[in-house]
Amino acid sequence: MSNPSLLGDVLRNFRPDSPGDWGDWRIKIYAKLGTNTWGRDNFFIHGGSIKGSAGCIDVGGGLTGDQGTDKLLNIISSSLINIDLEVVE
Repeated sequence: MSNPSLLGDVLRNFRPDSPGDWGDWRIKIYAKLGTNTWGRDNFFIHGGSIKGSAGCIDVGGGLTGDQGTDKLLNIISSSLINIDLEVVE
């Protein structure tokens, strides 16, 4: 999990060499063995201000997060086991 300070949030979201809309935290998604990812990888669950994503799961909340993203972060980070995630069309 990546959850930097406010300064880290700003720097990560506005880097000229790699701009993004990451919000205030992000968690990498790992595919289960045998999953056909169609040659794609490097996906995350993350916040952000702009609707839409390049394949990640964008939970909104803006640059500094909100009550909903804070609650989701707390649930995920307090889990003692891996959390299975199924993406369906």
